[in-house]
Amino acid sequence: MKKIAITERAPDAISREDTTGVAFTGDIASRKIVDKDDFRLSLWRHELAPGAAIHLDRPAEDHIFYVVDGELLVGGTPVPPRGAASIGAGAISEVSGGAQGATVLEYVGDAETRPDKPGGCVHILSQPWMEHTTVSSHALYFDSSCPNCSVWLHMTRVDKGGATPPHYHTEDEIICVVQGDMNLGTRSIATGGAVGVAKQVVYSFEAGDEGLGFVNFRQADPFFLLKGKKLEEAKSERELVRALLGRLSRERMAGAVSLPRPIGTG
Repeated sequence: MKKIAITERAPDAISREDTTGVAFTGDIASRKIVDKDDFRLSLWRHELAPGAAIHLDRPAEDHIFYVVDGELLVGGTPVPPRGAASIGAGAISEVSGGAQGATVLEYVGDAETRPDKPGGCVHILSQPWMEHTTVSSHALYFDSSCPNCSVWLHMTRVDKGGATPPHYHTEDEIICVVQGDMNLGTRSIATGGAVGVAKQVVYSFEAGDEGLGFVNFRQADPFFLLKGKKLEEAKSERELVRALLGRLSRERMAGAVSLPRPIGTG
């Protein structure tokens, strides 16, 4: 299993076959972005024609669907672009393309290593908790606090030159670029590409010339550490992100933040 799995740009479309607990009907073009054979978690990009559907019947792993474009229906409930839905392990649900179809990212967890929680839950979030600065945007969808599942999903956008210091996390993750490009060492990941980073692997990245927007998935409650720090010094990302969003919210209400910056859908 790779510690870092990189897909620099979205591959050609293929037909995805049914798997245990997951079936496909209608016209769906699928792209395998992060392969289960290479990395513990996996990521697909689907283009669903109107009425095309993905049927989940008690899958063994958690699934998150992030809407890139169009409208996704989750059990008949519409989810717009930049909305998301989580279908927990053991749940029964159907996601389908709306009247104009939908382009979605499907993050798939790992049945063997998912936290020992009951599952069976479905969460639909049309709009995340999102706040902005003059050079960045931050959104939180799922923060691992559900008693039945532990999935995490957040989105970040930064302007050109925005960067993270060398750091690592306590959980495996998949980062998918939905706007601009990400410079990861000597590699450049374009819109539609992604990187899987195993837990406790140190990395850093920088936004490209067009800035960077990405969506980040983990299947368990993540903790954050800067390079050189020990595990006992780990900080809860839930607390860090909530604190950031809370501070930005207070600044926005006080009139200290400019108008929201757009986030491209990719």
